[in-house]
Amino acid sequence: MALTVGAVEMVLSGEVTSEKDMNMNPVLQVKKVSLVSINDVDEPRYIVVVSDGRQSVKAVLAKTLIGFVKENFIKVGSCVRLTQFGSQMHRERRFLYVVQLEVIHDLPTLDDAMSIESGELMSSVPESPPDSPEEGEILQNAISKNDASAEMKTFREALGDAKRFIHHTKYSKDEIRATIRVLNRQIDKLNRCWDDFSGVHEGLNGIHKAERPQSDDSEELSCDQLRVIAHSLLKFLEKNTLKAFATAFSPYVNSVVPSEESIRALQAAQAVLLDGGTSVYSVLHGGWDCKEHSEDEDEVFEW
Repeated sequence: MALTVGAVEMVLSGEVTSEKDMNMNPVLQVKKVSLVSINDVDEPRYIVVVSDGRQSVKAVLAKTLIGFVKENFIKVGSCVRLTQFGSQMHRERRFLYVVQLEVIHDLPTLDDAMSIESGELMSSVPESPPDSPEEGEILQNAISKNDASAEMKTFREALGDAKRFIHHTKYSKDEIRATIRVLNRQIDKLNRCWDDFSGVHEGLNGIHKAERPQSDDSEELSCDQLRVIAHSLLKFLEKNTLKAFATAFSPYVNSVVPSEESIRALQAAQAVLLDGGTSVYSVLHGGWDCKEHSEDEDEVFEW
């Protein structure tokens, strides 16, 4: 097994993500680990510098990976295989966001070598039962070991962070407005995901779409008004959109007999949930405004 030379450039350009190419799992080496306080009220986050042997980049580790750093599985010299990852724009710059990875243990440093011996792997996704019946419908997948449990868990944790973010008075109007935009975006994307899937299969019902509460993010509104709107949207997303999404996809994700249709459903659910968790985290912890920006500049994200 070798480092995936050129992977950093492809990820930063947006050419490769785990959503676009589910078979692309770049192997990188950890060069530096830093603990960074992004928001005073949040648990500090870990930033790692990873290298593909040619180029290095800073990457934000998802909250679910904090334990891997604390237990010294992720450290300088470690080799990791990214299994779920993506990049986000921040002030016209891209940074890498890692949701899941595998750690290759007990290997020599790669400072002077370009290849590594195969070693024991530890997955960042624990095998655990779902947290609720609604999650269970989509999380318990009989198709294969690759299910949507990790993506759903990350997405729900991101929504939990959003709830705390909305209610904390230290954040500015612009930050709350960005939160409203990203919640609106997730509602649209979850609904669109089912519409796209059901649109190519005859006889499938449309997803139940309840009336969305006010979603105005106008600058003229007061901070308190924006917080009320954000809170209502978050509640609607959790109690209506996400529940309807899970109910619609569950018969296909849980299909006893694997089929092209069920596999396509699983991949669609995984992709939209991964994007959702990444997008929400990027607004809350990365300062992303959830607006469309030019992607001409692909410099490494700097904290």
